[in-house]
Parts: sequence; C-alpha cells; structure tokens
Amino acid sequence: MISNCTTFRLLSYCLLLAFFSMAAPINANEQANTQLVETHKLNVSISVGAGGFENPLVNSENTFTPILPHINYYGDKWYFEDFSLGYSLIENEHLILDVATNFNEDGFFFELDGLDNFFITSIVPSGPTRPGGVPVVANEIQRKLSYLGGLSAIIPNSFATINIAYLKDISGVHHGSETHLSALKILPLLGGDLAIEAAMVAKDEKLSNYYYMLRPGEALIRIPEYELGTSYNAYVKLAYWLELDSHWAIDFQLKRTRLDSQLADTPLIQKQYYYSGFLGLNYRF
Repeated sequence: MISNCTTFRLLSYCLLLAFFSMAAPINANEQANTQLVETHKLNVSISVGAGGFENPLVNSENTFTPILPHINYYGDKWYFEDFSLGYSLIENEHLILDVATNFNEDGFFFELDGLDNFFITSIVPSGPTRPGGVPVVANEIQRKLSYLGGLSAIIPNSFATINIAYLKDISGVHHGSETHLSALKILPLLGGDLAIEAAMVAKDEKLSNYYYMLRPGEALIRIPEYELGTSYNAYVKLAYWLELDSHWAIDFQLKRTRLDSQLADTPLIQKQYYYSGFLGLNYRF
C-alpha cells in the first residue's frame, strides 16, 4: 500500500519535472498559428524521451525523466496549461491581460532531492568531520512549495512577444512575490518552430529569505548571520517543435538559469548556473 507521504512525493516529482521541462514554451496566446489547440476540449499529450534538471542546492541530486505528461484546456475566458490556471481579462491583437497562477520554482528544490529529503552535510567544508571526511552537520532543511497568483500581460509585436507578470504568494507560505519580464521570438526553421526566450525574474526579500536564509538550528556549526534583499535571476530558453503528423511531433527544450550573486553566495547554493531540458517525441491524443 502506498503511503500518503509517498503519494505526495510522487505527485511533487511529476509537478517538478513538468515545471522545469518547459513543457509548453510556445503559449497558445503568444503565437496563434503555432501548436494550435481546440477550445472547449481537454487536450492531453505525452512526451517520451530524455529530460531532467540540475538542482543547484548543496548536496542535492539531479533529476532525470523519460516521460512528461501535459494536460491543457482553453475556454472562452478560463484556461489551464499543465499547472497554471488563468482567466483572460483583455484579449486583442495589441494586448492580452490575464489573471494567472503558477508554482514558485524555488520550493521544488527543497521538496525533492531524488525522492529523499534535502540535507545539508557540507555547509562548512572545514568543520569537524568523522573519519573518512563525512561531515557531522546533517540537519534536515524544510521549505514548502508555494503557489503564486497575479496579473500577466502579453504584448505581441513584430519583433518579439513581451510578457510582464507580477505574481504574489497566495498559499500563505512566505507572503513574497515575483516580477517577471521576458521577450519571446518564434522563427520558422526546417518546417518547425524555433522559440528563443530571454527573461529576468525579480524575487522580493520575503521570498528570497524564506527559501535561502538558514534558520537557527539548521546548522550545528556557527555561520555568520545574513539577510537577503530582492534577488534578480535570469534565464534563456531554446525550444523547437516540429509536427510530424496529426499526433506526433519532435519536442526539444533547453533552459539555462543564472541565480543572483547574493543567492549563489549563500551556504545553500553550490552552483550559480543550472540547466533543465527535454528531447523526445510528443504524442497528442
């Protein structure tokens, strides 16, 4: 019998993989003639191949997956895309303004380390160790997933599609917020569509400190106190989609993220840059 804890971890695992694989880099609202979907119909597809992500946390494990499920639905106003729920307030050729929700990505790093809890075991490499170099420090670090909601504005133009979003914690986890600014360009390539996206994400001090500031008792070795301000992360995405027939398509995604320098300098982070992506075939039912 599968325990509630195991069920939650498996659900979180699927959420995490779909979130970081950028399953739908080309939004239906952003490019009307790309990956067309029917309205008022549940659209289900599955990508099979190789994908995963790097976890930037100290002593964390990278994650690999061969399968990514996708479920989308678009109504006249309401829609959901995998784990994002939205409602369209304004939609015309010059502006798309939505009420939108989505998971905050930082919480995923702590929810899963493989399928085990995340532990700090080498915050201070020069600290006391057992024979064989195994650090004594091994305190469980717990952070919760948070769900964000707010406004998202998409501004199409001939050069690129601009997206500006302000999302605030609506799950009561940290009461922080994120501001997103991105530019997306879609180009025809070899019969398919190549999407190039560059973005900046500002995470306020409440969010940054909740996830990346150590609490008293989380490290047995004394570490200088620190407090974080607003963090500015950035990423670039490449995606390629080529329809082979009415059901099958080639699905390629690659994302490189740069963490703010102040986050990279905290004891919890081992790498400032990390990758996520997927390469495989998508089957649409």
